[in-house]
Amino acid sequence: MALSSQRMLFKQLVAIEGLQSIVAASFDNSEENFKQVTKGLNFKLIFWEDKLIKPLG
Repeated sequence: MALSSQRMLFKQLVAIEGLQSIVAASFDNSEENFKQVTKGLNFKLIFWEDKLIKPLG
């Protein structure tokens, strides 16, 4: 998804009062892309260090 489309999606999500959203996105593994998309938006970031899906064992 293009960065501009991600930003529009996030702007719509934060505009809905009382809505809780969970979004997983890589932003092409770029901190700058993340900052560009989320600039000025009110959100809570939960940072996950490890992989969410990995082999068992």
